[in-house]
Amino acid sequence: MKKLVACALAGMLTVSVLGSVAGKNVYAEDGKTVYVASHQITVHTESETDSPSEMIPYRTALIDTGNSYGTWKELNYNGKTVWWYPSNGELKESLPETNYTGNNKYQTKALSIAKKIYTEWKTGYGHNASDGKVHSDGKYYFDCSGFVSYVMDHAMQSELPVYNISADIAELYKTKNIYNKGFAGECKVKTVCEGTLDEDKLQPGDVLFFTINDKDGKCDHCGLYLGNGEMMHSTHNFGGSVRLMPIHGFYDQVDKDRDINRFIAAKRYLPTAVKAANKKAYAAASTTTIYKNFGENAKKLTSIRLMKPLTVLYTDNGNWAYVKLANGKKGFTLLDNICTNLEGKGISCTVRNNGLKLFTKKSQSAKSITLNKGKKVSLRGQSGNYYKVKYNGKYYYIYTPKSIADKLTTY
Repeated sequence: MKKLVACALAGMLTVSVLGSVAGKNVYAEDGKTVYVASHQITVHTESETDSPSEMIPYRTALIDTGNSYGTWKELNYNGKTVWWYPSNGELKESLPETNYTGNNKYQTKALSIAKKIYTEWKTGYGHNASDGKVHSDGKYYFDCSGFVSYVMDHAMQSELPVYNISADIAELYKTKNIYNKGFAGECKVKTVCEGTLDEDKLQPGDVLFFTINDKDGKCDHCGLYLGNGEMMHSTHNFGGSVRLMPIHGFYDQVDKDRDINRFIAAKRYLPTAVKAANKKAYAAASTTTIYKNFGENAKKLTSIRLMKPLTVLYTDNGNWAYVKLANGKKGFTLLDNICTNLEGKGISCTVRNNGLKLFTKKSQSAKSITLNKGKKVSLRGQSGNYYKVKYNGKYYYIYTPKSIADKLTTY
């Protein structure tokens, strides 16, 4: 620890330098370091509520001198004495490290961009200036939704067809002054939780939506969840900049004046798991439908027949895959309708449920054998409602008027 030594006629005064807060050093002769653990604390110049006060933001370091006056505590902030009443925020002796690692490369990329903005860029707050460009004063200006949209857009870099977060925010917001360069396409957005900020359901990179000041309770703020109970957001408070903030203690509470929860919803725009990138596959249903978005209610782009080739660009941990067809078209299809394991001229499959009948001919009155769940067969073709399979070196037929995915799992 560095020492500052001041000479005086009476002797030597040693003062410890305890770190830098917003570019200013905190000095104290004794006491212990504490940190603002709530979204802010209020401190006063005297141990009286009507004395001049100021707000000190989350994660700021101060010195607890150990002195008190009733319930008031004396603190040292930026070399000056201030007084804090414990009901005005929370102080802790340590805080967990800020997390900048996601569960996959897209989440980690989003958090690394957010970290760079927070730790390296000079930022300011502004609606109309939320363009992600440095301005004449050397600052990058964002409003809250502009910051989140910028991070999402650059995390994906048009690799994946991500739902247009800017349009989604615009539907929630009373204002549409938001950053919007546009994304490669659209896909499913998962609502993680609503009304109650359930930290156990959140993943790094989730977007949190709040109502802070709107009299009608509409969304007017959002932030990027990092993990460890923290989010990053752009705020006009404390001079306006991108800041860290705890998600609990203010943002998840009831606003008593409006009698509503400040937290509205958490949404997931980034894939939670990315698998099978650029992996060859084959259609494994009589008709495999390709959709514009996730979901069978989405617009249908086209359909392909059994065993037609395609490429799986990525899958999430749900039931859908983003695929590229032989003609170059891209879209979404159900995982159960494609297969990546080709054996010769067939498709390797597993029986989905017990009691599957395999007929020796294309007739339900023909001789048959019964297979149970987990048995392996090789799918070789399709004729009407009959699917040709090979089992134990012999050929059989499965009858189904629907998708073969009802009988076999093919991925």
